[in-house]
Amino acid sequence: MKKLLLFSFLWCCAYALAEAPSTVAIHNAKIVTVSGPVIAKGTVILKNGLIEAVGENVAVPADAWVVDGEGMTVYPGLIDALSTVGIPGAAPAATGGGGRGGRGGAAPAHQVVPELKQLITFKQLNLMHDLPMSGPLDAIFCRNVVIYFDKQTQRDLFARISKLQRPDDLLFLGHSENLFNVSGDYTLIGKTIYRRNPP
Repeated sequence: MKKLLLFSFLWCCAYALAEAPSTVAIHNAKIVTVSGPVIAKGTVILKNGLIEAVGENVAVPADAWVVDGEGMTVYPGLIDALSTVGIPGAAPAATGGGGRGGRGGAAPAHQVVPELKQLITFKQLNLMHDLPMSGPLDAIFCRNVVIYFDKQTQRDLFARISKLQRPDDLLFLGHSENLFNVSGDYTLIGKTIYRRNPP
């Protein structure tokens, strides 16, 4: 059974999709929820990098880039590199100061609506170590994080990521990121979209 990992840094995606399709629909996929029943044939709508809707009878917007999810499974997941929200026992993220993570003790900048909260699992993921998921993964969203890694760290990471994918599976990077002199395992097919090459 195919798997689909929405390995997405939603904090950064909201404004990073200016040149990419603003709406993506994964249609007719099996959707595994955290606390609700599995949706046998559902749709996930991503608008401007954020999950907008998930469900069995979600209408696909006319302007959406549609990904045929037939045979795919969408698993819940959200990774925000600047947050510890939802991680039991984790110390609160640092506030104040500079950077995008701090809000000076104010209320959270982003909140997930209850309907989506049941579909999301919050976990820490250290990209410097072995990845805890198993493949194959049809699509991996790894946006706006590797720009902070040196080239060798990027090479090591994408060597591990490529082992989780089959030929023709997709990798989505941020607009400031590319695989030039990093990995020959992928071919650029869009401004930020790569296709896994055969081994």
